[in-house]
Amino acid sequence: MHSTKLESAIYVTGLFFFLLSNQGRSEFRVDIGNTDGTWWGGFVKAQGTELVKCRNHLGNPLGDIKKTVDLDNTGQIIFYAPPPATSAKSYEDGPLPEPWKSKAVGTLPRGGSAEVKNGSIIIETSSPEQNSGVDAFYTAYLPLPEDHAYITARISRIDTYEETTQSGITIHGENETGSPGVFLALSHRQPATMIQWGEHYSGILPRFTSPIITRKTPRQWVNIDIEVDPVPNGAKQLLLVVQDGGTESQSNWANWILPRINIAGSHRKLTDLNWKSATTGWGKVYKNKNTAGREMRLDGEPVEYGIGTHADSIIRFDLPPGTNRFRTTAGIDDAAPQNPSVKFMVYTADPDSSVTDIPKAYYDPRNNSKVGQWLRLIRSNGFITGYISQDGKLWRKLWSVTDEIKSPAVAGLIARGTKPRRRWATFFDHVETGTLEQLGSIREMEPRIALVDGTIFHERIIGATPTLFHLGGSNRGRVLPTLSIARIEYYYPLEHQFETILAGREEGLILSNGDFFGSKFSGIKDNTLTSRSILFGNRSFELNGAIDALVFRPASKIPPKGLSYVLETWRGGRIYGRNLSIRKNHITIDTIRLGSQQLALNEIRNISRIQIKQHP
Repeated sequence: MHSTKLESAIYVTGLFFFLLSNQGRSEFRVDIGNTDGTWWGGFVKAQGTELVKCRNHLGNPLGDIKKTVDLDNTGQIIFYAPPPATSAKSYEDGPLPEPWKSKAVGTLPRGGSAEVKNGSIIIETSSPEQNSGVDAFYTAYLPLPEDHAYITARISRIDTYEETTQSGITIHGENETGSPGVFLALSHRQPATMIQWGEHYSGILPRFTSPIITRKTPRQWVNIDIEVDPVPNGAKQLLLVVQDGGTESQSNWANWILPRINIAGSHRKLTDLNWKSATTGWGKVYKNKNTAGREMRLDGEPVEYGIGTHADSIIRFDLPPGTNRFRTTAGIDDAAPQNPSVKFMVYTADPDSSVTDIPKAYYDPRNNSKVGQWLRLIRSNGFITGYISQDGKLWRKLWSVTDEIKSPAVAGLIARGTKPRRRWATFFDHVETGTLEQLGSIREMEPRIALVDGTIFHERIIGATPTLFHLGGSNRGRVLPTLSIARIEYYYPLEHQFETILAGREEGLILSNGDFFGSKFSGIKDNTLTSRSILFGNRSFELNGAIDALVFRPASKIPPKGLSYVLETWRGGRIYGRNLSIRKNHITIDTIRLGSQQLALNEIRNISRIQIKQHP
């Protein structure tokens, strides 16, 4: 997916507009405590190397009166929370304004509609007929600029709790049929999902879809029993699909156990047939062995016959004429290393169907799919990237996929599902589309790095060896000794249950499924972390989704000696240093491990001298 190339392109674009946005906000409301115990405040702004009061707390200008912040005699500066970001312009109630259009894609017997009400775009949709086998949904859409463009929306409400429903945003080709695209969706009962369909997608639906299965699910398998409609002129195709459940690990060992077909009332092992094609994400596809070529086992018992593979996998069979039923058990092999996460699907298709008829789905491993969240798709530099946010300010990247759209693109909203039979509605607000130049800065969730001296900062990590971490972003070129790091959080805030682990009593990884993998860190390369445990040996994890935190050792709770100031940021950072100075809306401070650090004033929550008691 060339994620490193994409991240660099977005970082450079975002940095440029981040600097522009910082210049735009030049006044900050503060309370200031002097070293003699007195307090004053109001609105201040940077003028050269000074902070100057320009308005009182009521916002009234001071006229010719000038009051400068004397850093040498200042004990604390408390910054008020910045004003909320301006939301997208709401639409007037009524029909969708131009250039928005809406329509049903596929057959919806109960129809659908799109309108604006109370500033939200409401997509009302229904479902295709039961067992129709073909996807159908209702959508509202508008043209999107050719490249370097985006769509953002917040889903505030979904009026159904059916697990098959999905609502979200899309970027796809404008052609009526055969247009590749991407759909980023939320659902009440499924993980947030990014779905990519290819140029030849025909809307074929799986005959069976399992929930995501992990070691934490009550059972490590599902039973499957589906009817296969006979095809008069030749065989029907059977496609056995295993998709990664969101961890992108090498642990997704999947087995199709006792697969069998029914022909004219008699049973036949599927393994008696040779597959037409077979793919696997790791290892090999075997008959009667797991993907590592060893004995297949499920729940402690050996498997008589079956097919072993690894996500992502598609195994295609041509079924003999007269086949009318398929039965199997699908599950995780007992020997799969820690943290497997898979989803099983079964398709039946006409002989001339293509493998690209099957969309590729990327699941959020953190199962974070509740409504009220913000979604964003960005199309830029040959990739489409999906983001999710709790507040519309700090964005977490889910996935990047290759942009396969060849025709002009459209952006839109989609509501779809196979249940319920009644019509149901999704409410979208803060909907906006445009160019990346119009979007401005992209504030991504960067790793939160805690050092043993108590420093906490946010920065990209380019790579690492067992002894050194190479930083990116504004600290590109700097390295940190691994011994100076207490922990690195890739996802935050974490739940309270992880506080003891984060304290650093044991080295290892907090995985996105909630497991703790006790291990020794080996390195980071190409966005993949490698760690070694005594029990499982070397293991690799995709940093975008599989890991929540890397824990090394405890962090000090006492400020380091010999340093004068501590800066706290709105994102939870804490920087210790000396030689505090101001220049052009930035604070510069000299640190021990990171050298000279420059922070924008709108990032800072609090500045304190370490020696004085802080203002309550």
